[in-house]
Amino acid sequence: LVELTIGGSYRRGAQDCGDIDFIVTRPDADMNEMKTILSKLRELLMKTDYLKCELNKPSSKLMAGCALGPVGNKKLTGKFTTGKCRRIDFLLVPWSEIGAALIYFTGNDNFNRALRFRASKMNLILNESGLFKRITYKQGQKVKDREMLIESFSERKIFKLLGVEYEAPEQRNMGSNEKLVDVKPDEIDENEVIKKNDEETDST
Repeated sequence: LVELTIGGSYRRGAQDCGDIDFIVTRPDADMNEMKTILSKLRELLMKTDYLKCELNKPSSKLMAGCALGPVGNKKLTGKFTTGKCRRIDFLLVPWSEIGAALIYFTGNDNFNRALRFRASKMNLILNESGLFKRITYKQGQKVKDREMLIESFSERKIFKLLGVEYEAPEQRNMGSNEKLVDVKPDEIDENEVIKKNDEETDST
């Protein structure tokens, strides 16, 4: 089954939403399969006249404008007219990266900046694909830095690794002067991280 999650201000429980971000994923599907799913979804929404315009060439993301037809808009507003055009985005995310993507695309901006700053203070990197650590890695006779994945699937585990108390989406409407709540972080075993990343490299 395809899983769609609405991110952004909607997931945070805000009263108003400027646009809608759908995070689209499916267990065990690779990106080529996900792109096929997005293409079929686009065709369906175009056929129902819900999508009014496209703002990019769909690949791993579809950015568009949408509007309710007269029947749907009448149920909402009482007026039998086409609704206002609204921004809607569909973002393809690999199942293995769903936790990091949910953090990134839920926000808010202040909350995400605070998490990324916490990661940087710990010499880690946090983005929409996962939590990474730059490790000096010996490969043969060469020594090089590699950004190695620590965690990407679980939101809660990423919070714990950063030493931050887990906040439900509704609690992430952080003001500019608010701070994250600290907890004892999970230890990161570099040898385990290297082993995990090597195994994933060998399997691809």
